[in-house]
Amino acid sequence: MICTKYSPRSLVGFFAGATLLTAALALPVPGGTQEVEVGDVMAKMEGAYSAVVKSLLLVPVQESGDEVPFPVVQQRLMEIAKIAKSLPEIENYKKDASFRNYSLKLEAEAGALSKLAAKKDSAASISALFRLQAACLACHNDFRF
Repeated sequence: MICTKYSPRSLVGFFAGATLLTAALALPVPGGTQEVEVGDVMAKMEGAYSAVVKSLLLVPVQESGDEVPFPVVQQRLMEIAKIAKSLPEIENYKKDASFRNYSLKLEAEAGALSKLAAKKDSAASISALFRLQAACLACHNDFRF
C-alpha cells in the first residue's frame, strides 16, 4: 500500500493543508477586471490541483486498491504547468518579478511531479505533491488571492 511510508497523522496534516489551500483558492476576489481574471485562473488551478490530490491520495485507498490513476495525475499536472506559465500575463502582475518567480517555481514543481507520475512512483509522487503545495502556499502567502 502506498501509505506505508506515511503515518495517518502526516496524511491528516496534509489533507488539512490541502483543504485550506482549496478553500483559499475558492475564495471570491473583489471586483475589477484583473481580479476577476485572477479568480478565474485560480479556479482552474484549484480544479486541477484537487484532481491530483484525489488521484494520488484518495483513489488508491478508497476506490481501486493500490492503483493510482497516473494518466489523470499527468493530465492535471500539465494543466497546472500551463496555467502557471500563463500567470505572469495577468495585467497587474506583468512587471512583478516575484510573481513571475512564483509562477516559474509552480511550473517547475508541476513538471517534476509529472515526471514522477510518468514513472508511476507513488511514494515519490506524494512527496512531490507536498512541494507543489508549498509552492502554491508561498505565492498565496505573499499575494493573498
